[in-house]
Amino acid sequence: MANSELIKTLYGLYYLKESSVDEQVSSHWKEYSEKLNFSLDETGLPVEVAGYGFGDLEVRKIPYQILCFLGMLSYLFMLPNRRDVIRIMRIARPLCRRIGLSFAQDAFRQVCTLALIERHLSPAQREGKLRVIMIGDGYGFLASLFKERFPNSSIVLVDLGKILVFQAYYCQKAHPQNVHESVFSGGEIDLSQCDFVYCPAEYLSKASQLTYDVAINIASMQEMTTSSLVGYFQFLRRQMEEDGLFYCCNRERKVLVGGEVLEFEHYPWHPKDVHLVDETCPWHKYYLSFITTANGPRVFRTRIPFVNDFDGPTRHRLTRLSQGY
Repeated sequence: MANSELIKTLYGLYYLKESSVDEQVSSHWKEYSEKLNFSLDETGLPVEVAGYGFGDLEVRKIPYQILCFLGMLSYLFMLPNRRDVIRIMRIARPLCRRIGLSFAQDAFRQVCTLALIERHLSPAQREGKLRVIMIGDGYGFLASLFKERFPNSSIVLVDLGKILVFQAYYCQKAHPQNVHESVFSGGEIDLSQCDFVYCPAEYLSKASQLTYDVAINIASMQEMTTSSLVGYFQFLRRQMEEDGLFYCCNRERKVLVGGEVLEFEHYPWHPKDVHLVDETCPWHKYYLSFITTANGPRVFRTRIPFVNDFDGPTRHRLTRLSQGY
């Protein structure tokens, strides 16, 4: 590991000690975080790494891989920018093999995300040193892929501490030669000189040392408390560059286990925000599984097996946030 002490610190803070941020966590993650498994041996090496609730990248069974491949083909047939997606897939698949993750459905969706964002980057952004903030990146695959595609980028990952340790683990496996630090490392750290910076959600203010060209949130704002959601939007309105891009992809409406209701249209958007893309996400329409749920396509009233609808439509926006609101 490039920075094994970083993983030890996160593990000690969020797995060996009782977290002090429970009141900031939604009912969804109060329940799901108990199902995460991450442990180190006495030498500090990971002996158990098992995520829960943030994707299928750990699923390695061959039949499932075949099913995922068929699902990707079906999406590629429909996507107008399939050439861009295939080009990035050629980077993503060996990256997954290198770090021990599966190029499954969630990895494919993140490839599609990067293809969309890349298309909207200005020439100056492409050629410069991109500063990226990822809010809720699960296993850290999108951050690793972004770095693979734009080696000169600096990436800040923000998440709940128990999930952030997965990102610190996999991003370091993907890019062991790069500089990996946390916002609470000892001494004064110039974040702009780091390749990857890990920021627990309660330390978000420490990430204000930088301004950002790209911000990304996929399927996690739909699982936040309202106060956390507002806080992130306020932070991004302060810290995004004027021509910065905010990609937000979340369910149009989600009811959490505790009864909280999150609605995409009621996020703290502003009338002066400029939406470059605003639509139902074309690669979040359905998923393939060996379990056929009640919701899915039908032919003559008969459910098509293996093809399932998500619990609700997913919307994505690529936005230039107005500042000062």
